[in-house]
Amino acid sequence: MPNQTPTYKWPWPLGTDRVMDGDNAMGSLAQAIEATVKLLPINPGVMSPSSSFAAPTGTPTAIPGMSYTVSPSQSELWVMAAVLDWNWSGADPGAMVGQLAVDGAIVRTGNLGILLAGGTRAPMFLLHAQTYAAGSHTVEARAGKSASSGVCNVTTPSLLLVLRFPR
Repeated sequence: MPNQTPTYKWPWPLGTDRVMDGDNAMGSLAQAIEATVKLLPINPGVMSPSSSFAAPTGTPTAIPGMSYTVSPSQSELWVMAAVLDWNWSGADPGAMVGQLAVDGAIVRTGNLGILLAGGTRAPMFLLHAQTYAAGSHTVEARAGKSASSGVCNVTTPSLLLVLRFPR
């Protein structure tokens, strides 16, 4: 398989390669992709809240267990996704606010108004992509609510995922 993509050097077969060697061609391609795409360890016990997190009123704060610090040696494109699984009880807690932050700076905010009866669960999806330079960076998911009444919780099915691609 002498053909390769110019940027990542991913191999592909020539038209003259034997069909019976297809498993070797696919294996080479899969290994090249795996070596290029760096997937952070995504362990729900690490990247998900360890217990239900009561969102504070006002400024969103970091959700324990939903942060990750990494120190890439080169510039990387990061695709970050957070799914916050909310439930609430009591009086109307107002809007639920979720955020993604990198190095303390907010990169994405989402709001979810209360439209359903208390105790109902509702997901919030946050997605962001950006290139970051080499060095230490921390990604975190944050949560808050707008009204002092009621209780909003981010529950354990929530997940923070960060995919890293070298530049």
